[in-house]
Amino acid sequence: MSFNKTKVARTINRRSSLYTNQPDSVLKPITTFIPESSYLQFRTDMHIDGIRRINDFFAELILMYLNKDEDFLICLDKIKENISRQSKTKRVILHNELLKGKEVLKKFQILNEEEKNNLFDVLEKEITENEMYKP
Repeated sequence: MSFNKTKVARTINRRSSLYTNQPDSVLKPITTFIPESSYLQFRTDMHIDGIRRINDFFAELILMYLNKDEDFLICLDKIKENISRQSKTKRVILHNELLKGKEVLKKFQILNEEEKNNLFDVLEKEITENEMYKP
């Protein structure tokens, strides 16, 4: 029996939104080990919640992490408290910076394309002028 990675990648593409932007990409495994009793409880709870495939579940978690989903970030904060080597101060600073970044993005989303282009033109002009006056 031969193993066709391309066919597997296409199959996963149809099943999870994590891979939709990366067709036929090289897939890397992620594994972890948990006690058998926890595994059985996990599988039972997933079945009750209507989640049939573990891979889809974890692919969606990864996608939420990569997209900085607000609901997932609450969970991430709890995870960081339990396993992270970051101090609480550092976590608070990072959280505040993330919130500030989201506010800036919201401000720019209000602008239409022409306003965005004008803003970038002004920024480019200022950068060019600043570089001209450097000694």
